[in-house]
Amino acid sequence: MTKTLRNPLFLWGMLALTIICRLGFVVIHNISDVTFIDMLAKPGEVLAVVGAMTPSQKLVHILVSASLDMAFPMAYGGLMVGLVHRYFLRATWILSVPALLAIVFDVVENLVQILILQGNFGLLSAKLWLTPAKFGFALIGVAIAITALGVGVLGRNMQRTRR
Repeated sequence: MTKTLRNPLFLWGMLALTIICRLGFVVIHNISDVTFIDMLAKPGEVLAVVGAMTPSQKLVHILVSASLDMAFPMAYGGLMVGLVHRYFLRATWILSVPALLAIVFDVVENLVQILILQGNFGLLSAKLWLTPAKFGFALIGVAIAITALGVGVLGRNMQRTRR
């Protein structure tokens, strides 16, 4: 498993998939005029946005949450975990925990959003803590991944300087 995560082809693939998913959100938003509730955590804000959606907009959001937004955390999370495993020598699984938790919270948030979009408003309180947790763990994961990438680039440059 670690060998796969460290593979440059895997890392480039995860980067490409992350970019494709992100562009997909932009295109779908522009075509369908759907406001995605992924960025919202406060129940009142989520309720207002969902309440203003047409049935077709809700359906688009549900389909995006069940497909593109399930692939997205796997892509960005896979990229972060892969960078950690490629460039850090020790404690790679511990350093991967924030990225893995970001994936879990993002997927659970997607499931909760699908249920909210179907009218299960009792789950609004779950969104209040799921969304900030997702972003918090993702931010920590990004910081660790950028550090790993920096270690890799600096290490490569230091090896060239020694030659």
